[in-house]
Amino acid sequence: METIAIQFDFTTNDVKSGLSVGIYFNNKILQTVNAVESKQKIAFNVDCAPGEHVLEFVLKNKTSAHTVLDDNGKIVTDACVGIENFQIDHVALEHAFFTQCRYHHDYNGSQEPIEDNFYGTMGCNGTVVLKFTSPVYRWLVETL
Repeated sequence: METIAIQFDFTTNDVKSGLSVGIYFNNKILQTVNAVESKQKIAFNVDCAPGEHVLEFVLKNKTSAHTVLDDNGKIVTDACVGIENFQIDHVALEHAFFTQCRYHHDYNGSQEPIEDNFYGTMGCNGTVVLKFTSPVYRWLVETL
């Protein structure tokens, strides 16, 4: 079994929003991060047996009050959280992280659930899923 280091920056454009993100590894919660700073560095280690693993980021607490629309229905302000500078074992994945993630959400209940690309920002309650295979170095080589 190998231990891998995962780190990233958790960002928000609204520190008073009350939004939070639960971070799960193989269906077990690692931690909950509250959007109380515009940028927070997050780092942790996980033990990985050989095989497939799932890292999930679950956005919680978003309501319609977090999105302000103008008279034409265009978004004026919208509370969101982001994931930036994602690294595994101190290797910056940059674009590879975004292309490997899938974002599952339902526009906060206003539309049918979808599975979408992830571009770094979570604007709806939902889950960003990253699947990878251990040993991690094999996965990194395949995605870079």
